[in-house]
Amino acid sequence: MPETMGCQLWGIMGKFLVYETLTPHELDAMKRRLFGYLDVIKDIGYDISAIQMIKDADTLRSVINEMTPDQLGEIFYKSKWVD
Repeated sequence: MPETMGCQLWGIMGKFLVYETLTPHELDAMKRRLFGYLDVIKDIGYDISAIQMIKDADTLRSVINEMTPDQLGEIFYKSKWVD
């Protein structure tokens, strides 16, 4: 089942934005979101292997800091499966 923008991802995003510690499961949820939007991630030079190399929240922040606001909106605020 594809991950959608449900309460779980919003809660994880909240923890991520205020620099709270993410569990490995929560970090995986963020990475799954990136996998779902490979077309956007490729625009900043990342591919599947680069996403797999993300092992902690600091590395994830580095990837997200390279994105434009439009790219972030595409990945985290717009659902690919439900408009």
